[in-house]
Amino acid sequence: MMARVQLGSRRGDWSFSEVEQSHVADRAFFGFQIKLNNFLNNALPREGIPLPNGTRIQFQAGDKVC
Repeated sequence: MMARVQLGSRRGDWSFSEVEQSHVADRAFFGFQIKLNNFLNNALPREGIPLPNGTRIQFQAGDKVC
């Protein structure tokens, strides 16, 4: 028997600023967009995964998280 798994949010797409605002009391989400940028820009090359188009990832506050 195969398990069925579905990933995603029931709330739909949120912008980075909406994610940060909805978790304003949680310090872990302060600067979430910047933290994610830094993490991906460091982790991907370290794991041998090239950055998209060879450029650093720069998510903006209005970009959507799916």
